[in-house]
Amino acid sequence: MSFKELIDELEEIIEDAGSIPLSGGKAIINKEEIFGIIEQVRLTYPEDLKQAEYVRKERDRILADAEKEARMLTDEAKNKVAKMVDDSEIVRLAKQKASEIIEEAQNMGNDIYNRAVEQANLAKEERKADIDRYQDEVLSYVVSMLQKAETSTEQSVATVSKAIDDLNKQYDLVRNIYEKIAQSRMNMLK
Repeated sequence: MSFKELIDELEEIIEDAGSIPLSGGKAIINKEEIFGIIEQVRLTYPEDLKQAEYVRKERDRILADAEKEARMLTDEAKNKVAKMVDDSEIVRLAKQKASEIIEEAQNMGNDIYNRAVEQANLAKEERKADIDRYQDEVLSYVVSMLQKAETSTEQSVATVSKAIDDLNKQYDLVRNIYEKIAQSRMNMLK
């Protein structure tokens, strides 16, 4: 029997006990039966503590996994942006790649969120009574980490866009210099 069921049984025994007339609510109960239930309560209570500890550890594990995956997502997004900056076709591909990175980050973020929800639901099924209060905390943390990852990705995309603008300006400057040199050569040849 669970801790709650044992308490309910004690309550039922007390309610069903015959009362002593003119005693002000005192009743006759079977001591052996009460002591037996108390002993079961003592044996059951530590199991409930073990379950609560399991739930706490499971919550910590889920939070650590979610944080690790969010860090990996952020690092991967930064690495992809750095690779794009080094790529010689950045002017042509930057906008397309930025959109793909954002979409991929969002998909990965959704995947992390869905896995965290799934893990929380599995833990909830196993230890429903103890984990309900932790599920909201885990989900809030995951959403927060995903928002940070998305913000980081958006900042990286902004950096890439600025790099594109800078490259275009440098290209225009080099082209103007080249045109002036070509014009000077033509003038010298005349």
